[in-house]
Amino acid sequence: MLKEHESAKKKREEALKKRKDANLKNVIISERLDKKAEKLHTRTLPFPYTSEEVFEQSIRMPIGPEFNPATAVGALN
Repeated sequence: MLKEHESAKKKREEALKKRKDANLKNVIISERLDKKAEKLHTRTLPFPYTSEEVFEQSIRMPIGPEFNPATAVGALN
């Protein structure tokens, strides 16, 4: 019983060391897969884009009126 307890404790410590948040104090990073967010990811590259980097860069720059001044949004449309 004591050996089982010690081996379980060692396995737990090793698993904790492998986590992304192992060295971050007061931080817990969830490593579970989010099924709702998975539906929003694209499986293939959309037509006008030739590389994944260019596509991701275009997504990072929002175009809407909430993020840009009215004059810039008018020029974008």
